[in-house]
Amino acid sequence: MRHRNILVPLLPLALLVPVAACDQQINITASERLESFLPSASDYPDGYEVEAVDMAELDGTSVSTTQFDSIQPAECAEVMNEGPADLPTGAAAEGAGQVAVDSSVPSVYTYVLVSGDDEEFDFDPSAYEEMIRTCSTMTVVSEGIEMEATLRSDDTPELPDPGGKFVMELSAEDLDMAMWTAWGQVEDVHFVLIRMDMDTGVSPDRSLLSSECEGDFRAIRECQERVTEELAQEAMDEADTEFDAFLDIALRELEQGL
Repeated sequence: MRHRNILVPLLPLALLVPVAACDQQINITASERLESFLPSASDYPDGYEVEAVDMAELDGTSVSTTQFDSIQPAECAEVMNEGPADLPTGAAAEGAGQVAVDSSVPSVYTYVLVSGDDEEFDFDPSAYEEMIRTCSTMTVVSEGIEMEATLRSDDTPELPDPGGKFVMELSAEDLDMAMWTAWGQVEDVHFVLIRMDMDTGVSPDRSLLSSECEGDFRAIRECQERVTEELAQEAMDEADTEFDAFLDIALRELEQGL
């Protein structure tokens, strides 16, 4: 299934590296303790099918979340390649995670918990601020497709300290994607929640456009563009609200379990 291919590049996000990181090795073992902190399938939004992340498939995987062939500007690529976390070679951790897929949207949630020796993880939250500043707008190439991307931080009161939330939007011809990432730490457990919507473009019903848009050709075209943008923003807002609602559930499960 396609979503399995998403797991490996997104795993280091659980170690607080949100978009890209250095290329290192980390040893991860499955944890029954962390599995008990995961939400149930019924906690996810309607329409998502949930399955567990197999930590055995990820153990010893090279830690690199770079999913792009190239990134511009160069300053952004440098910041992403450095990453905000310094993970020592051979670092060991225990983990648990889930993937939830709604193929009708299509949309994928990835939620991972990781716990390890905090003394091994040199984490600098200020690196996120630098990433947002440098990579707020960028051009990325992935599998030969050039996309324009934006990256911004977003406030979520449910998040612990340290913790943060970021939204990335990518667009190319006939392609619109969005990714929400929330990360943080509760006691000894690092968590990351990611939602990736693979098609955020909205094609309004022709009858809606006909009823909304009247006038000469130029006025109709401008109206259609406006309505399309408004519907796309409504869909993004709805997905954002849904993401925050599930994040609240996931954090409550984690905090109550610890």
